Amino acid sequence: MRRLAFAAVTSALLACAPAGEAGDGGAANCPPAPPYGTAVGAVAGDLAFAGCDGAPVRLHDLCGRVALVVSYYGWCASCSYYARLGDTLARDYGARGLAALVVIVEDATHQPATAATCAEVRTALGLGVPTALDPAHGLEAYGDTDLVMVLDRGGQIVFQRQGPDPAAVTTAIEAALAE
Repeated sequence: MRRLAFAAVTSALLACAPAGEAGDGGAANCPPAPPYGTAVGAVAGDLAFAGCDGAPVRLHDLCGRVALVVSYYGWCASCSYYARLGDTLARDYGARGLAALVVIVEDATHQPATAATCAEVRTALGLGVPTALDPAHGLEAYGDTDLVMVLDRGGQIVFQRQGPDPAAVTTAIEAALAE
């Protein structure tokens, strides 16, 4: 029962649309159909993560909204900055249709992320956005450390970058929201 309640809350936070419906004025093809790819211009695959409490979180849950996906490694100097930036941008642009997801891949000692790591990072950084674990490193197919990715409402990758450039991230989000 608790898992079902969390899934409902996660769906509300991510504002995902049921299959075949448009979400937040977004694409009617949610969830997006294959083929999938990992580069700008491709539709992102449906990566599966676990929320901090273990409940499933899927990348395609973001379909219907512009999505900002940020990877976090505990040993990465710029990852904390990008996680906080994702949180700030979600607050600033959420009403216009932006959803953000911070994906924790490793802890500070290069070990796979755990539920405890997820909770610690979320608390330490003061994150209000959904936060998930990727101990299997599935997100690394899209880029490695300090990955920031923006998906349009249909799940297409419209921006992908590693390394600090907050102006470029904001520009990509604004362009995707304008579509």
